[in-house]
Amino acid sequence: MRYPFSRFFRLQASTLIETIVASIIFLCVFGMAMDTLTRLFASGRDEADYLLVESVMNRQRRALEQHPPTGASAKSYPYRWGELRIEMHPYGESSNLLEVDMQAVTLRKKEINYRFIIRGGGEE
Repeated sequence: MRYPFSRFFRLQASTLIETIVASIIFLCVFGMAMDTLTRLFASGRDEADYLLVESVMNRQRRALEQHPPTGASAKSYPYRWGELRIEMHPYGESSNLLEVDMQAVTLRKKEINYRFIIRGGGEE
């Protein structure tokens, strides 16, 4: 039986190799999309909090390096995303080096901790 529009349209079949390659490409793209969507929904809106926290912690670290403290101390800074606690104490037996512990706690009770050493403002 002849189809009425067969003279206008000519369909060509794909080979088995072309079909398999197209299926593999489709599978890879689908897999990457699912992985991306899973990570996107798993992380939620916490990423914005982490960016704010990292920004504040880097700013505080630079301020401590530019204007070094003279001795041990502990301070707490409230922010709208949570609280930043900074504790400083002498590093080892050196009076010129300070070990700084920074701890940020978000309102969702997530914690980010940094520990680093800076040169203190005391005498050398």
